[in-house]
Amino acid sequence: MNRSGKNDGSLMMESLVAISLVVVGLFGIFNLVYISLGADNLVIHKLQATYLAAEGIEVMKNILDASTLAAAGWPYPSPDSFYPSSDTTFDGLKDESEYKATYGNGEPFLMFYAPVGDFQYIDGTTTPFQRKVTVSVSGFQYVVSSTVSWSERGRDQSITLEDTFYEKN
Repeated sequence: MNRSGKNDGSLMMESLVAISLVVVGLFGIFNLVYISLGADNLVIHKLQATYLAAEGIEVMKNILDASTLAAAGWPYPSPDSFYPSSDTTFDGLKDESEYKATYGNGEPFLMFYAPVGDFQYIDGTTTPFQRKVTVSVSGFQYVVSSTVSWSERGRDQSITLEDTFYEKN
């Protein structure tokens, strides 16, 4: 027995219980911080992917507008400055008024070019994002679908945006 009237064995048990509670509490706090940081990264990537998908739609809209203004029509859009031409496929080509074209095919990873602060396919640091833009044409209606996909913590993620444009006849 010691001065407090307890034996050394019970003091050691109390100390072990106290240390265990502190360790479990710290583990819980560290786990919460880890989960929060992971969720924070997912939100940031979803926001970036949404902007990249919107950019894909906007580029196709600009190509449509430029083709219409040039009076060249838009049966076969050619966004070579935006997507490498080798990444373009045409599906179910029937005639100039009905077809489906896919740009990017979701294969090349987008790169972030820091000096300018934009995403592109030519130069920069490779990102986890892949973009696929599909244009479906039926008569005077153009449906543009832009999908950005990436992998986050072992899970596949994607954002898809779609818009419809009409050619003035």
